[in-house]
Amino acid sequence: MPLPRATLALAQLVLLAVPHAARAQSAATPPIYTMIRLADSLYRAKRWDAAADAYVRAATTGRSPLAVYNAGAVLARLGRADTALVWLRRAAALGVFSPDAFAGDSDLVALRGDARFAAVLDSARASWEPCARDENARRFDFWIGEWSVRNAQGRPVGQSSIQRVSGGCAILENWTGGTGVVGKSLNFYNHDTKQWQQYWVGQQGDQVLFTTSDWHGPTLTFHATTTDPSGTRALKRLSFTPVARDTVRQFSETSSDGGRTWSTEYDFYYARRP
Repeated sequence: MPLPRATLALAQLVLLAVPHAARAQSAATPPIYTMIRLADSLYRAKRWDAAADAYVRAATTGRSPLAVYNAGAVLARLGRADTALVWLRRAAALGVFSPDAFAGDSDLVALRGDARFAAVLDSARASWEPCARDENARRFDFWIGEWSVRNAQGRPVGQSSIQRVSGGCAILENWTGGTGVVGKSLNFYNHDTKQWQQYWVGQQGDQVLFTTSDWHGPTLTFHATTTDPSGTRALKRLSFTPVARDTVRQFSETSSDGGRTWSTEYDFYYARRP
C-alpha cells in the first residue's frame, strides 16, 4: 500500500471525533485529509473493512488519487474483486501510479490471475507513459541509437548518442564533435501545434530553437529563424532522413534572403555503432 500511514493512536483519536460510516452513514464527511489519515491508521491496525470504507469515502470526493488506489487495494485484499477493480481502473487511468505499483502490491495478489486485472495493468502502462503508444511521438524513433558520424565526403566529424527520455515523450541528442566540442538538443512532438520541435544548445553558446517542422515522406524537416550577433536574420532548415536501417542523413541548410535561395551548412551521415 502507498504511504503515508498515520499511527494507531491518531486513528483512535479521530474515531472519537468522527463517527465511523458504518455506524453513521448520514454523518457529514470529514475533511479529506482526516479521512485518509484515519484510513491509513485502520489499515495499519488490520481493520480491513473499516479501512476500505474510509478509503472509499475519501476516494468518492474525487480529490485524492491515493485514496482511489487504496480503496481498490483494500477491497481486493477483502476478496471483493468486482468493486476493487472499479476503483483500480480509475486509479490506473489517472497516470500517477506506475504499473510496478500495481504489479508489486501484496494487497492485489488475489487479482493477479484475473484477466480484468491484466487490463488494469495495461491501462496503467498507457497512462503512465502515454507517449510510448503515441504514433506521432514515436515517428522520429529512427534517430535513436549510438552513432558514428561522417560528412558527405566520408570524413569522420563526430559521434552522437541519441536517447529516448521522459517516458518516450522526448528525444535527447548528445553530440560530441571531432574537435571535442559538445552540444545537446531536446526534440519532442508538441501536441498543441501538432509538430515536432527541437531546441539545440552548444557549449560555445550557440542556440537554435526550431519551432516548426513538417514531414515529406520519411524525412522530418525542422524550421527556425535565427539572428546573429550583428543582428542579421537567417532561416534554417534541418532535415533527418532514414537512408537505411542503420543510416540516417542529417542535412542542414540556411537562407539569408527569406528562403529564395539556400546554402548547405553541413551534410552528415549517421552510421549506427554495433
